[in-house]
Amino acid sequence: MDFDALELIVSITLPILGGIWGIITSTRKYELTTQLRMELLSWYTETSRTMIDVIHYISSGLFYENSFVQEKTALLSKLSAQIEIGRFYFPNVLNKNGYGNEKPLAYRGNRHAILEFVYTFYTVASKSHNVTDNKILWDLEREYTSAVFSVIDPRDRNKKHKRYTNLAIDENLHYNNYLRQRNGK
Repeated sequence: MDFDALELIVSITLPILGGIWGIITSTRKYELTTQLRMELLSWYTETSRTMIDVIHYISSGLFYENSFVQEKTALLSKLSAQIEIGRFYFPNVLNKNGYGNEKPLAYRGNRHAILEFVYTFYTVASKSHNVTDNKILWDLEREYTSAVFSVIDPRDRNKKHKRYTNLAIDENLHYNNYLRQRNGK
């Protein structure tokens, strides 16, 4: 085989292999991103459900009754566990000032903002004996949801899902627009 033929084969083969490699790495990146989003969404869901349960039990007054101590303890314990699990997704923020260096590895520095919302919620709920604290708890839950929302980025996820799966979610579909479309107006 002469040098010109070899050069032609290489010049044709390399771009093809590069294209295949690009597809493989792009697909793998999408799969890993999707997997992490699903893990985060699962952790978020469990935490949010627990927070909302606490809020509703406080609203009903049941949270403060002696007969509810076992359930209250279970809910607060679950939130505490979710904070610990969350450390693996949102590790503490390490500061140059060495804050917390004497603590075990996972507890050095300051809590990540997302975990701080859950921790503050836990603290208020565990010390609360007042239904009016529900406004604070709702605000904390909403901030927590918004912080996780910014990480999971569902709008970006929807664009990627549309590209890879042809499943389109209309992000501009407001309730009133839906009703107008449904009624043909």
